[in-house]
Amino acid sequence: MITCRRCGANCDNGELIGGICTDCLEDEKDEQVRASNFAKLINSTSYQMELNLEVGNTPYMSDGLYVLKVVYQK
Repeated sequence: MITCRRCGANCDNGELIGGICTDCLEDEKDEQVRASNFAKLINSTSYQMELNLEVGNTPYMSDGLYVLKVVYQK
């Protein structure tokens, strides 16, 4: 048995790629995809619209009507 350089798990020779197990390779790929998506989101020039439903507390909405509040975020 050989151990993975990243997580230390015991693996067979055929399960390691460059000394790293397949589970760690998948995790690394997922981390890269998340980092790429985060960078795209941060560098985006578009705006996201957020919709909030709030219970109206003003005197003319004393019956508990919901207020739709639209907020534009970058």
